[in-house]
Amino acid sequence: MRGVSLTESFHSSDSRGSFLKILKHEELLTIPEFELEEVFFSTSLQGTIRGMHLQVKEASNWRFIQVLHGQAFDVLLDLRRSETTFLDTQINILSEESPQTLIVPPGVAHGFQALTDIEMIYLTSHRYAPDLDKGVSPFSIGVEWPLEVTSISERDSNLPILQEYIK
Repeated sequence: MRGVSLTESFHSSDSRGSFLKILKHEELLTIPEFELEEVFFSTSLQGTIRGMHLQVKEASNWRFIQVLHGQAFDVLLDLRRSETTFLDTQINILSEESPQTLIVPPGVAHGFQALTDIEMIYLTSHRYAPDLDKGVSPFSIGVEWPLEVTSISERDSNLPILQEYIK
């Protein structure tokens, strides 16, 4: 998908603990319209599904996503009608063992299932706008989630199915 990338993150550890570089200036230069607006930290228990989320219209945003602890089955869904990858999905395994930052452009929905208990960080280019925060049911996009679903929010359970969303 155009605009999506996975970048290797510098990571080192020793007897004191660990150090992780999430983002480099050079990566930001490839996205001239990116201005950091908010940073989020979330935890999810194994089996939890979150998504598929995106902000639309003037709140559309770039997202930089990194798993700090654990492992996630991460899914992207391209909802940009102008792209040849419209309605394509992309699956990545994000983990602390192989630290990578996932860069997600505007118009691409994001969701994941926690393969273990996880901690994640999100950097976004637009402030959270509840009225423009949209999504698609994670069960309507043709992805087989690897674990039994142990938790999903009421909101995510009630998101429109893909066919309704794209009408």
